[in-house]
Amino acid sequence: MKPKSLAGPARFAMSTAGAAAQNDVPEPPCLKAVSGGPNLKTHFRDHKGLAEAVLGKKYGKWKTAEGGDQYLKDMFELVTTQRLKYKGVGKLHKADHDGQHSDKLIFEGEGVTLVLKLDGEFQTAGVRQGHGRRNHH
Repeated sequence: MKPKSLAGPARFAMSTAGAAAQNDVPEPPCLKAVSGGPNLKTHFRDHKGLAEAVLGKKYGKWKTAEGGDQYLKDMFELVTTQRLKYKGVGKLHKADHDGQHSDKLIFEGEGVTLVLKLDGEFQTAGVRQGHGRRNHH
């Protein structure tokens, strides 16, 4: 299954608020974990192939220890090891499940964009525009 690109409906708009100049690198947030949200099972199904390509591992079925729980742990590890770099706060063009357009934490690296809510709840992940799975080693 081809991973979804963030060039589509999940595009985001970056905010430069809080940066003294455009060249400043934003301070990454202090996350304790990446948690699951109401649509995590669907996101896991849709995006696990992307994580498998980046991490070089296979995930089990959703309800197994090697499934959803491990996926969240691995997303957290990609952030804490800075394989995915913090880019700042942004908003998705698509509203949240509650209809709001709340701020999101944006992380990018290795051709991947990871979007989390401010509390660390997984929102979405996808291939950055111009990058594909074929570019991952």
